[in-house]
Amino acid sequence: VVLAGLFRVRIQPAILMYHSFDSEGWRYGVEPAELEKQICYLTKHRTFVPLLDIVAWGKGEKLIDQNVVAVTIDDGYEDTYSVFFPLAKKYNIPFTIFLTTDLQKQAKLGNLKRPTWEQLREMKESGLATVEVHGHSHLNFTEALEKGKLEQEIETSRVLIREKLQYEPKYLAYPAGRQNPLVVKKVKEMGFTAACSTSPGPVESDSNPFLIKRIGVDRATPLTLFKLRLSAGFPLYLKLTRLFKQHA
Repeated sequence: VVLAGLFRVRIQPAILMYHSFDSEGWRYGVEPAELEKQICYLTKHRTFVPLLDIVAWGKGEKLIDQNVVAVTIDDGYEDTYSVFFPLAKKYNIPFTIFLTTDLQKQAKLGNLKRPTWEQLREMKESGLATVEVHGHSHLNFTEALEKGKLEQEIETSRVLIREKLQYEPKYLAYPAGRQNPLVVKKVKEMGFTAACSTSPGPVESDSNPFLIKRIGVDRATPLTLFKLRLSAGFPLYLKLTRLFKQHA
């Protein structure tokens, strides 16, 4: 924060990346009590906007106040409905679920309970949630490409969302952030508007709309670190960290 002041760095739009809101100790989850602390902090210091607003700003299609934040939730778990959704309604938070559409429990998804299509429909019909593509089985997209299964993995997810929720998905998030130039090319060819990565940082106005950065939040993110990642100095911190690693 001090360095940000010295270098006159300004707050930039940010996209948060959550997974589950469980109390079972999964490393990618967030305790419900911590989630509410984070939301209370955001209501005082940021403005919640839909993902599409930040994407449009990044592409130069829309002007927005840069002190904004969008909430994205990867995979889709039952606790998105039981824990996060009530808070979203209480604080009027728009959010995006990047859904792995095979709704069975999976070891790679923490063996956590998944949502039902009825719960997903209720969240979507509230006007707060949009449901977008995260693959069907959470298969690594680079691996899927090598096996000739990438288009099937993406299209199965898109068709299920379209048929179950009467909504045409426009955005995609790469499972576990795995992508390469050929994967990105295929996503563009399939007609998506933008795609989110897992690379850390705020969104910049000249960023690649198919490699959008997000700020990850998980069980190892106490409130102090959460605040740091949303501070004006966080991009500078990331640059200095990368520079240090290169010269270490």
